[in-house]
Amino acid sequence: LHYSTPRIVIFFVYFFQLKRVVVSRISTQLKTARVLQQNLNHYQSKVESIRQGVNVTLAKGKQVDQKTADRLKRNEDKYSIAKREYEDFASDLCTLIEEVTQRSWKDLHPMLIKMAQFDATLSNDEASSLSNLNQVVSVLKQLAQKHGLQPSARLKEIETLTAKMISTKQADEYIE
Repeated sequence: LHYSTPRIVIFFVYFFQLKRVVVSRISTQLKTARVLQQNLNHYQSKVESIRQGVNVTLAKGKQVDQKTADRLKRNEDKYSIAKREYEDFASDLCTLIEEVTQRSWKDLHPMLIKMAQFDATLSNDEASSLSNLNQVVSVLKQLAQKHGLQPSARLKEIETLTAKMISTKQADEYIE
């Protein structure tokens, strides 16, 4: 059928575009999430290290110098910001992944409608084409009657009988 190929191609083009967009978006966002997580881990480790140093100083009964206190405060602030950024981004990424996995049928819905319309059109065209088949069957039956053909195939005869026994050449010449 001349019109089926373009419609199928359109479906597959759309399907692969959808796949490309989803994979590209998710991949990019996963890379960003990894960077944000590394940043979060960096500041978490840094804050823990500074706090450990502060605890050792305090355990010795000494006062923590202002430079170390400022450094701890600055890194705690950076850690807090990094944590908020990572959590917000990760939450959005999870929402996106959930959307494209659990509700992806919505993205395919327009194509499903087009395919159903295509199938309906194809079915109608086939029904129209096949409506003349009863006439073909009738002509074939007349031809079989004219030539003395049986409804069963001649495979067994061809396999076992001699050529002269299965030949219908004389009957064909007589009929013509």
